[in-house]
Amino acid sequence: MTNGISKIHKALIVIALLLMPAGARAQFFTAGDDPGCRRWYSIESENYRIIYPRGLDSLARVYAREMERFRKPVGLTSGYVPGEYARGKMPVVLHAYNAVSNGSVAWAPKRMDAYTLSQVYDAEATPWAAQLAVHESRHISQMQFGLSHAQRPFGWFFGEMWNGLTAGLYTENSFLEGDAVCAETELTRSGRGRKADFLNYYMVCFDQGDLRDWDQWRFGSQRNYTPDWYALGYLTYGGLRWMYDRDDYVAEYLDYASRHPLRLDVREVVARRTTGKDLVNSFPAVRDSVTAVWRADAELRKPYMPMEQVTRTTRKPADYEGLLIAGNELFAVKHGYTDNYQLVKISLPSKGGEDDANGGTSSEGDESTENEGNAKNRFPESFVRHFGSHTGAPVYSSATDRIYWSESVPDARWTLKYVSIVRSIAKDGRRARNLTHRGWMYDPATSDTHENAAVVELRPEGGSMLTVLNLKDGRKTGSFDAPDSLQLVETAWIGDDAYVSGISEGGFGVYRLDVADDGYGWSRVLEPQPVQMKDFQSRGGRLMFTSDRTGVNELYILNPADGTLRQLTSTRYGASDYQFDADGRWLYYSSRTIKGKMVFRTAADELFDKKVDWSERYSWPIADKLSEQARRRAEKIYGNAELLESEAARADTMTLSAPRRYRKVPQMFRVHSWAPFYANIPVLMNANDLGDNIFDYVNLGATAVLQNQLGTFSGIVGYSAHKDPYDKSRWRHSAHLNLTYSGLYPVFELSLDFNDRAARQSGISLHEVGEGLYSITGESKAFASVPNISGSVSAYIPFKFSSGGWSRGFTPRVTYYISNDRRDANALIFRAAGIPDGSSGGSGLSSGTGGGSATPEGLSKLWVFDRKMKSFKNLPAQNLTASASLYGVLPVNNSGVFPRWGGGVQAGLSYPLGMTHWYSPAAFGYAYGYFPGVVPEQGLKLTGLWQGQMPTREKGRLYTSAPFSTSATGILPRGIPAASLRSALVQRTDNLAKFTADYAIPVYVGDRSLLWSCIYIRRLLLTPHFDCTLFSNAALGLGKGTGSLMTYGFDLSLDIQCILWLTVPCTLGVSVNFNGAPDWNGLAAVGKALGIPDVPKFYIGPVFSISMF
Repeated sequence: MTNGISKIHKALIVIALLLMPAGARAQFFTAGDDPGCRRWYSIESENYRIIYPRGLDSLARVYAREMERFRKPVGLTSGYVPGEYARGKMPVVLHAYNAVSNGSVAWAPKRMDAYTLSQVYDAEATPWAAQLAVHESRHISQMQFGLSHAQRPFGWFFGEMWNGLTAGLYTENSFLEGDAVCAETELTRSGRGRKADFLNYYMVCFDQGDLRDWDQWRFGSQRNYTPDWYALGYLTYGGLRWMYDRDDYVAEYLDYASRHPLRLDVREVVARRTTGKDLVNSFPAVRDSVTAVWRADAELRKPYMPMEQVTRTTRKPADYEGLLIAGNELFAVKHGYTDNYQLVKISLPSKGGEDDANGGTSSEGDESTENEGNAKNRFPESFVRHFGSHTGAPVYSSATDRIYWSESVPDARWTLKYVSIVRSIAKDGRRARNLTHRGWMYDPATSDTHENAAVVELRPEGGSMLTVLNLKDGRKTGSFDAPDSLQLVETAWIGDDAYVSGISEGGFGVYRLDVADDGYGWSRVLEPQPVQMKDFQSRGGRLMFTSDRTGVNELYILNPADGTLRQLTSTRYGASDYQFDADGRWLYYSSRTIKGKMVFRTAADELFDKKVDWSERYSWPIADKLSEQARRRAEKIYGNAELLESEAARADTMTLSAPRRYRKVPQMFRVHSWAPFYANIPVLMNANDLGDNIFDYVNLGATAVLQNQLGTFSGIVGYSAHKDPYDKSRWRHSAHLNLTYSGLYPVFELSLDFNDRAARQSGISLHEVGEGLYSITGESKAFASVPNISGSVSAYIPFKFSSGGWSRGFTPRVTYYISNDRRDANALIFRAAGIPDGSSGGSGLSSGTGGGSATPEGLSKLWVFDRKMKSFKNLPAQNLTASASLYGVLPVNNSGVFPRWGGGVQAGLSYPLGMTHWYSPAAFGYAYGYFPGVVPEQGLKLTGLWQGQMPTREKGRLYTSAPFSTSATGILPRGIPAASLRSALVQRTDNLAKFTADYAIPVYVGDRSLLWSCIYIRRLLLTPHFDCTLFSNAALGLGKGTGSLMTYGFDLSLDIQCILWLTVPCTLGVSVNFNGAPDWNGLAAVGKALGIPDVPKFYIGPVFSISMF
């Protein structure tokens, strides 16, 4: 019976490890926290409850109507109307103070989080509220299948989290996100399916023969650039709907998953019903079909202008974007698989130099030219500074000789509050300063005629305005509101006249600000169209911008005086970030290649110059077919092909409830999920490497999960059944509580465990060895009838000061721990006597659980104390720890393992309250640093750890230390698993230090998919490492001086992205260590007397970690 229960226990662990990562993105997801002082309100429509900060009533009404407008239409091709199987109205939480525009849907608890500040960078041609409503509504629709048909009973046993689990078990990210892009494309006039950038890389790769299989596109590569899930999902599932005219493909997929819970191969079943093949083998047909369309379109766009590559093709993929010209220098934002975001400078040939002798342009439309090999010498590149990843394109002001850009910067404390400020630097990258410090300002546009910049400023309550800033001090010299129906995106100056690009229901258009003595107004210069417009700027009294109206991005120039529009470029794959050099002889731009977006140039007299009609635009085959299918489904289901229009009219006249105060406290303790086994979900979600402790976090029992809709309060209540750790013949029935609250400035965490083991009573035994001299050993015994009760409470403030591409933070933390383990009231403590042979005696003894014998022969002087006996109260075990950590690191690049640069320090003090006669307070310090390796993807990590026992004071008298010491984790080198050795080191020496070095070497193994896509290997990782622990030799009876323990070895592991067809990112491998040091033999000689088992010279152990996110 016991063996059977053990097998059940292990089975639960395997299930939890596989299911939790697979569904983690759809459940147990906390978006972050808004400022705690904010008050919240709510309004209700027929099917939604909008929760929003005070003062944003109008914005809430906009989102309520948009959600209702798209509710039925988004269900046309998915087969589920959003929320039709869910209980109650769907909560939609508006986060209106976050400069990073986004949205998400989670189901544990169910809610939609909307980040409502409009998208400015790389904006779609659809107003942001509509874009967010349709995309996230599709996710709500997708999640209904886990609540219906044969899946529904599972919710009785797991609550709302079952719906999140089904998303991980039966679908994957490319399906969920790709299908949501299909919805936004089929239900609007634009959407990402009608955006040239979206599938641009696939166009380049397929045209040039990069024929990776579907798994390689899905899981990514260490060597080849891979687009995100959104693009792959749209290409795959939108492509299948287009090729086979399957308007019900997604509906059949979700319906089949809802009715066949034991079939985890839903993806393959539906693909075979459509194509006769599984999905992986169906993908080549989609690839070949879209390639044929793209090549036919490319022929129609000919002739192409000649192009010369400026930047050298990198070994690993890299992108050059955000180009700007300042004098004879080209600046660009560079980032890639081995490069963090950084501003680089490219020196351009001087006029009359090499350019005049050799035009250097390639043949027509050839973007991989023989000249690129000489680019490094002709166009030298240098690093300027690290750059943020969420920034606008930099611009140059000749009036101040500085470079300006906008950047999203997090609040020091609140994770859902980001501001967008204007920053600047000198051209050499120095003297960085913030022109603005608060608000939401984007994309500064400078002028050659004055020292002002125009920016787009967004308001949390909705709407946008054009704001004019003084470039010297950041003062606002003017603000001009845009009409409610217009969302401003970018600005440009022509003399003193300001122009903007803006988004309305019709798409992108161009507008002029008209200022008069009696006020101001806006006039339309270019009619809105559902195409993308970006890189908005001016040159020579004309407006320049990039648009994808032909199916690829090209440069256009607009004369605002007469509305004439001309196309200046013609490329095979499109280009962007266009910039003329100072004298107008060359046009520089970035264009996509297989290795990334490289910088090219074309002579001005070789440009493609053609007058065009703005209203004529490209017809997107997949997108147009999807829209046709949606209308067909509307006619079939509702008898109304114009369902979208009629639902919009209905939503506009819908009655909404009056605003009501949303009370935080009553909504706090909301149990949304449960499970018929115990799982410590907060620990599982936040720990990558649980090691042997996994048995402590997953067990027989039951779990209830709670979280409020604002994401500021979460926790679990659990019951577990497991064997007593000290008496394996006895079972324990335990209760557990873990709570976290982040709604105040400090974050509070509470944990409580009941009956994990028996309470213990500790004391000491004294053995007289001379007149007034005693030896001392620790004793501990369990009281089987008294359950252990232990708990802790922590408070910390996670400050963040990130900017300029660096993640920086400072976290002070205080933790109080208490347990009903007791210390004997008659405990007797003595101070250590001097050591006759002159070696420095340690000040403590091992507090072994079974009690100690009298002084071991040859070691008695280490145990000798000479302080008079003293009695203490029988106190509960309790400890107070205070620490502070400071860090600054660059992000880990795609091909790397460690940050390229970075480091941090942590220091703290652990104080055993009321027991300093037994245990010395312990101080600890930890420092780490990251450094570049020999090649960019490799890296070095160095760490140092120190622990020291602090003096203790009794009745005003200072003693060097108490007889027992406080332990530090991780003090032993890797490969030495003996816990008793760690205890001996900690208890017998006042100071310990440990140093480690790890050198990570990722190895490309070919992006392997094995066993019919059952396992996908991303890379091999070899990490040689070295550990060294320093201690006092005298403390262990090894003589004088400092002793050391060292291990040398390596970890060899595989980074795996998929196991059993489930997306479970994990690392699996082996750690090999050689244990040795000059003191190793001496330690072995006295080890038996110290109760230390033999530690093998060689140690081989497993390496396993799992990533929940």
